Amino acid sequence: MTRHTQGAAKRSGRICKRPGSSARSAYVYAVLVDGVVRYVGRGRNGRMNTHLIEAKRSAARCAPDTSGLYPRMHRKLVEAVRAGSQVTESVIVSGLTDKAAYRLESWIIGEFHKHRAGQLWNTIDERFMDPRSLPDEWDDPEHPLYKLPRPLVRSSIPAVDRKSLRHAVQVALWPHRLGSAEGEPLRVGAIHRYSAYD
Repeated sequence: MTRHTQGAAKRSGRICKRPGSSARSAYVYAVLVDGVVRYVGRGRNGRMNTHLIEAKRSAARCAPDTSGLYPRMHRKLVEAVRAGSQVTESVIVSGLTDKAAYRLESWIIGEFHKHRAGQLWNTIDERFMDPRSLPDEWDDPEHPLYKLPRPLVRSSIPAVDRKSLRHAVQVALWPHRLGSAEGEPLRVGAIHRYSAYD
């Protein structure tokens, strides 16, 4: 990019950074529908906003029957937009490397799947998850192959202690965890913004 085009891009408000220019610019985010966490993802720049943008486009263009929309997150978000639900996106943790963001996203999804199976609209494939972190019951896989047969065979090897990371995520996602009745979706009033440098 020449100096002239860089200046024009700056004046127009567009971001001029090259992909991969910052090693610690990834983040983990949540999409909330009516205050309930429905999706957890990771990304860079404006990634978290693309879900709602695409859902609004599909809601305006697609037929009333949404059964042909894929993946499940997109289908459910289109249904929520059409129903007039309040959809918000929020960064949970920022300033991460891609590897750290991937690990944190996987861990958060696993925690939700274990303790609140079915709340998230993420596509969950149990074939690649540790059986120790799976719920005893789960009846809503996106595809039948994604669900491991029950009863689960669990190893006696103890899980890795991630107490400090678990605490930070619980504070961010589950501030009212103790007050939530079993079986109710976890609601979030506001997800706190954290930085990797805190």
